[in-house]
Amino acid sequence: MLEEELRYVQFVGFYIELKQSLTYKLSNVSKLSCSLSFSKLLKTHTDLIDSWLEELSEQILFNSKPEFYEKMTIEEKSNFDEITHNSLRGRQNDAVFALLRSLNISQELFLKTKNDRFLEGGKLTSNITESFNCSGFLNSLDYVLDNLSYGTWKVSKISDDKKTIFWFDFINENYIKSRDIGLRRLFANKIIGSKRHSWLAEEIRPIGYKALEEAWCYYNNEDFNCENFLKLKTELRKELEQLSLEDELLVDFGGSNNITSLYTKSVVLIAYITVVNFMNLDDFPIEQVKNNLNSIYVGGECIGDDIDFVLSSLPVKNHIELLSKPLILCLGNSIHHIRYIGSSHWVQWARNSCMKGGAIAN
Repeated sequence: MLEEELRYVQFVGFYIELKQSLTYKLSNVSKLSCSLSFSKLLKTHTDLIDSWLEELSEQILFNSKPEFYEKMTIEEKSNFDEITHNSLRGRQNDAVFALLRSLNISQELFLKTKNDRFLEGGKLTSNITESFNCSGFLNSLDYVLDNLSYGTWKVSKISDDKKTIFWFDFINENYIKSRDIGLRRLFANKIIGSKRHSWLAEEIRPIGYKALEEAWCYYNNEDFNCENFLKLKTELRKELEQLSLEDELLVDFGGSNNITSLYTKSVVLIAYITVVNFMNLDDFPIEQVKNNLNSIYVGGECIGDDIDFVLSSLPVKNHIELLSKPLILCLGNSIHHIRYIGSSHWVQWARNSCMKGGAIAN
């Protein structure tokens, strides 16, 4: 037990030293990419991740299957596909967390330095790549320390051949089993899709479709029967499949129209984001959304245009906060969204706000 504690202390010393070095490097490269144009900064980040994830997806899902894959049994193929998809999803998550940290530190330094120089071309991309890489390393360091500090992992051994290497193990084998079962369920749901009929989805779907029409008219003059718009309606319908029994319980037992309003506002926002993604944009005007919200009534009352429960203004204290409030208000009239979290987590917007304080959750 003492040896285990000493290994932990040695890692903490390594962590502090490396984190200081990476933080200093991140600060320096981020200063060079500070810009008044948040849109440009966001686009450069997302273009970088798009390229990386496309290459990674090709490698993991198509090029890395063993030669004997075709000789595997159905169960063996299923297990192999689970591992590859979970590996890809894990790396996608790492990339998004690195993106959030890089964006946040860039805006924090911009406010401090008031650097209005704008770098174009390769230099800008190079600096953002460095910022992205440093952010990823810092996130990994914090993730390891968290798992060690909360007793999920332990430092099982340390080797010192040329460079120090730390080896980690899970403390509780049952944790590994429960984690694997959870991942398998997520994988199965992803492949099979939702089979459950949701009355909440049925209730707010017309509102979502109406908001989709409003957003479509704002950006595009085509009619609602064109192929592109019908595809977006199908996409929005699939987004509504994320609503679960948990969401229905919150609405049914919450005892307040405010809870239903939160889900209604969330589906209006995801409708706009669906159109904005199709148009290959990253922002939309807040006034347009508020006008739409002020025309919607729940239980005879206007739901209002307060969407602070999903809005953030950079910089935030910790970049992780952007997962629960992922829409970024910029220059007071434009909402930017990070498309990697702007749609896939939309149900959490209302859910987190409903559960705030714990009374309704209990």
